[in-house]
Amino acid sequence: MKRLLSDSVLPFVNQGRINMHKVNMLIELKEFVDRVATKGYIGEKTVASLLDRFGVEPEVITWGDYFQSELVFDSVRYSDEELRRVVDTIKFDIMSAYQVFCDHSSNFFEWVEKSSNEIILNSTSAYTEEEQEILHLKILKDYYCNMALVDRFSPEEVLWYAGFKEDEEENAEVS
Repeated sequence: MKRLLSDSVLPFVNQGRINMHKVNMLIELKEFVDRVATKGYIGEKTVASLLDRFGVEPEVITWGDYFQSELVFDSVRYSDEELRRVVDTIKFDIMSAYQVFCDHSSNFFEWVEKSSNEIILNSTSAYTEEEQEILHLKILKDYYCNMALVDRFSPEEVLWYAGFKEDEEENAEVS
């Protein structure tokens, strides 16, 4: 049976530290990430080896588990609205990672990696807007590659993403 919640989330639920609205957002995020990521956070061989060695599986196996585990600690201090913004940002970035990198050649991947490394190595006290964009591209590239993202986005998610992008563009024009 597929787990809806990572084992690392259960103590927060059992202790009543997060409400059901937050639990539902964490489940939604895990389901989304696990649907579009074709690689696990930990490989199957590693999971089998750990199970054989210690008699239990690790708490974090899938990328959905990873994001749930990362967010659960912060969700205690976030309002429901703040957690919704964080979940939406993660979903938006994952969808953006797929959109940006699915059709690019290895040259683009290499350029992003090289450029981001140069920015970090030559770091000054503040990054320019262009440097920030390149560093964000590196994060998206890592999502795309590490999770082996595929287009398993629901029609509702595609519409949401398109609307989210339109809102961003309108806000940029107003500024």
